[in-house]
Amino acid sequence: MPVSPRRDPLPPRPDISLHVPQARVLAALMPANPTDPPFDWPTLSRTVLAARIGVSTRSDYITRSMNGIRPSNRTTGTPHLGLIALGCVEEEVFDIDGVKEVNYRITATGIHAYERFVAEGGILPPVRDGKSCVNDRYKTKE
Repeated sequence: MPVSPRRDPLPPRPDISLHVPQARVLAALMPANPTDPPFDWPTLSRTVLAARIGVSTRSDYITRSMNGIRPSNRTTGTPHLGLIALGCVEEEVFDIDGVKEVNYRITATGIHAYERFVAEGGILPPVRDGKSCVNDRYKTKE
């Protein structure tokens, strides 16, 4: 396995259990050839990542996948670690004309976790249509 010039790769973790949104993010970040050196793996911004997944850039989809859900927040789902804390994705900040842009790249651990997810029969169902996910309880009745 190629070694990242920035750090040694983390050993594969057999204890990583991915949620479907996390697996979807890893699928979007997967390199065409995982045997290429890590600096050739795609580095994507949130906007490009959302477009590849098929979700809105305004949704919390990517944030929850990357950062997880804290144990103190029980209203948004079951608490779990995010892809960054699990070591599956690394964050890179680029300074573009004075504007800092956060980009994401999959790690060797992330590739292993996604391959294991698929090998264990993990299926990525189609992304739900955004119009069906709208909270319309405050909508005025016509």
